[in-house]
Amino acid sequence: MAINKSIDKLKKANKRDKYILILEEAYAEAIKLDLHKVDRWTNHDLVNNWEKVRNLYRKLDSRQNKIEQYLPLYIEQEGRQAEFVLNNYQEKIHALTNNVSEYLYRTANVLLQDKDKVAARKAYEVLAELCSLKPNYKDARSLKQHAYVKGQNHILVAIDNRYGTGLPFGFKRDLTNLNIKGTNSKWVVFHNNSRSNLQFDYVVEIDMNKVNVSPDSFEERVYTDRKEVRDGWKYELDKKGNVLKDTLGNDIKEPKYKWITCEVIESCQTKSAQLSGTLHIYDNQTNVLLDKILVRSSANFTNTFANTKGNINALSEASKTKIRAKAKPFPNDLQMLERGIESMKPKIENALTDRLELVLY
Repeated sequence: MAINKSIDKLKKANKRDKYILILEEAYAEAIKLDLHKVDRWTNHDLVNNWEKVRNLYRKLDSRQNKIEQYLPLYIEQEGRQAEFVLNNYQEKIHALTNNVSEYLYRTANVLLQDKDKVAARKAYEVLAELCSLKPNYKDARSLKQHAYVKGQNHILVAIDNRYGTGLPFGFKRDLTNLNIKGTNSKWVVFHNNSRSNLQFDYVVEIDMNKVNVSPDSFEERVYTDRKEVRDGWKYELDKKGNVLKDTLGNDIKEPKYKWITCEVIESCQTKSAQLSGTLHIYDNQTNVLLDKILVRSSANFTNTFANTKGNINALSEASKTKIRAKAKPFPNDLQMLERGIESMKPKIENALTDRLELVLY
């Protein structure tokens, strides 16, 4: 950039006039271009361009500060001081901030007068912008919280459990304490207490269709591991049965091998639980069914261990792992169902996240 280069030259060069003139012209041209942008953004769409304007004022202020430390600059060949237009850009930034803040504040208040939740959400975004610009402006923070609460949809999550006491205590609370993620998830609040004083906008009913726990299963199988191992040595013989000699006349020996075996009695403990339910999403104002989704989950308990008969040196690595394991107590039915519910919950959350648009408006 010509300005930076000229300043660097001023520090070193003997012919200062040349670089002062270059700096004077470059500075004037840069200001002209930047202020033209400021005028264009201010006059056409300041609401959406205020950040650009503020950043440009900061750029102008930084450039001016860089020049000011060298002023005054005298052009000897023309017998005059160089001309540099200086402005109070901090004042302009302050005025811009106040004007935009007041505009955003008034806009949010107008939106909050509307009973529509979408308008409240727009007010929230406007106030979020205001708080980032001027965090302590009037009561913007409390208004932002008010807009947030006003813009939320409240959804009751209920469970129809035809199995009575067959499910674990607290399963309704665990299954309906949902954590929905997504861009607009902050506008959706799920509740599992129908006795709340809230007016619910939507209802999600979870109809448990299937709750099944298998009996404890214990199976055995027997297999054999075999391995060839070294078993001493023997003399190497020729075709006539004579011991072969090496070049030094010594008897030639070779390794001798044998097969060893180990019988493995493998035991496998298994138990499983299967749950399925249908999610029904209703508009609570019209009682219209908006969608229904089948959700399935399962939980599995598996434990494999083994005992041996024979030479354990014949065991494979997989068999060695099995003999280090031990038998475990089977989980009871309620424990299996708790695992199944834990597995089902994120599937319900994912299904609702995929259909978040249904309960946003």
